[in-house]
Amino acid sequence: MLALLLVPLTLGVHAPWLADAASFQSELNHCLANLAFIGGLLCTAVAPVGRFSIDAHRRIGANRR
Repeated sequence: MLALLLVPLTLGVHAPWLADAASFQSELNHCLANLAFIGGLLCTAVAPVGRFSIDAHRRIGANRR
């Protein structure tokens, strides 16, 4: 849900192609940061629970007790 919310927000609010010369770099930085957030959220959403997850760490710790 957060990734879907960030797509129109990024394209509408932080559009560097619509910014003037004074704020271009700032808007570009915000746009790229939002794209990185979207990528991270999508990776987190599709990644299976793996060996390095918190759940796996808890399971290993519970088995040792």
